[in-house]
Amino acid sequence: MTDHQESRTEEVFRPLERSGLPRIEFRRSQRRDAVFYLAAFSAAILSWVVRFIPSGFVSFVARRIGDLSYLVSKQWRANVSSNISHVLDEPEDSARVQRTVRSIFQTNALNLVSLLRTPHQSLDELYEQTRLVHGDWGILDDAVAEGNGVVLLTAHLGPFDTMGITISAHGDRFVALTAKTTNRFVFEFVSFLRKAHRLELIEASSSGVREAIQVLRGGYVLCLLSDRDFFLNGRQVSFFGEETTLPIGAARLSRETGAAIVPMFTVRAGDTNLLMIEDAFHVERTSDRNADIAAGMVRVVDAIETAISIAPDQWVMFQRVWPEEAEIPTR
Repeated sequence: MTDHQESRTEEVFRPLERSGLPRIEFRRSQRRDAVFYLAAFSAAILSWVVRFIPSGFVSFVARRIGDLSYLVSKQWRANVSSNISHVLDEPEDSARVQRTVRSIFQTNALNLVSLLRTPHQSLDELYEQTRLVHGDWGILDDAVAEGNGVVLLTAHLGPFDTMGITISAHGDRFVALTAKTTNRFVFEFVSFLRKAHRLELIEASSSGVREAIQVLRGGYVLCLLSDRDFFLNGRQVSFFGEETTLPIGAARLSRETGAAIVPMFTVRAGDTNLLMIEDAFHVERTSDRNADIAAGMVRVVDAIETAISIAPDQWVMFQRVWPEEAEIPTR
């Protein structure tokens, strides 16, 4: 056998690397129901299928699925059109707005593909796919070194799900605070994949908030997606020049714990994820709580606006950020 043939044989029969998919366990103490297991098994099977299909073909199919979703998802298309109309300051039916909306549907499909592939890639591979184009890792390192934890401020921009693994690969413990914004099956499906490589998720609730505070007191990185007031109990702000509400979680946690807020965002550029790290800031704690949070929200809003303005065609927000009618807040 020639050296070339031996090399080819070794390549073909090389054992597969261990997958980072979470284990699906049947422990009685976890009290899982049928929806969880259906979602978890569906995510695991689809993840394995995507693993063995060439990435170029999968990306092509994902974009076409995004195009189809744009055409048939009337309510989502209306929601995204409303959001982008505010960002671009153009009518919802303008050609520019609709091109941007279509791109958002494609980005969402590509994000799902990335999420399905992530468990089968090593931390080193995922880290190498990310290119830091603004700021530097020293901003995060210095914030962590303060010892009060870090509130990582981000948005549903670009391949945002890859951020946690990138930070873990950098060497920091990463925990994300999540909320159910879709039906139960989709939430469990996505959450299962997000836990790849042992990333930790905390569901937003009264007990979840207490756990989030403990994460910060442990000196770790807590991620908050703050570009939509999902519980409708946030603070009134001017966002892209129009009034709406945004969640105060980042500002409030920083004020209460002394944690630094580090704005960090990602955008997609082909097969590369571009990472932007903004300067850290703190929310001062004085005797006037409302004034403290208001001052903190000014910086939160500014950071999110700046990031979305860079790539509005990748702002994958499918709920209306500026609701047409007043909605009932969640306690």
